[in-house]
Amino acid sequence: MILLRSILVVALAIGIAACGRKGMPEQPDGAVYPRDYPYTPLPAESKTRTNEAR
Repeated sequence: MILLRSILVVALAIGIAACGRKGMPEQPDGAVYPRDYPYTPLPAESKTRTNEAR
């Protein structure tokens, strides 16, 4: 019983420790990422679609 509990605690500790690493990945050398992404508006709904709804 105690062995099972200690294995469970170790498994949970390893899982929790791995979670923080995903949130702060290291950038590769020489990588340049955009700070602002381009504005891409949603396409306007077509007139035929509004006529079908009536």
